[in-house]
Amino acid sequence: MNNNKILNYICEVNYPSTSAYSIHVAKICDAFAHKKYKVNLFTPFNSLKINQFKKKYNLKNNINIISIFKNQQNLNFIYRVIFLFKII
Repeated sequence: MNNNKILNYICEVNYPSTSAYSIHVAKICDAFAHKKYKVNLFTPFNSLKINQFKKKYNLKNNINIISIFKNQQNLNFIYRVIFLFKII
């Protein structure tokens, strides 16, 4: 029996960011990865490579960061709807 647990976490943070919410999201994804979940973090924009991301946010486990947009966006209503449809 294969117990692969997958967690898809969606946040509205453009990384890199120093806001408390962005740090909280990174830490909660790290905690789930520690519990043997395969964590996919969907974010509007991420300019950091995984090693830089882990070092900046002091993470111990691997998470998969999926950036939806190619450039950093201010998330107004229209971009939030586009963000939703791209994730779906």
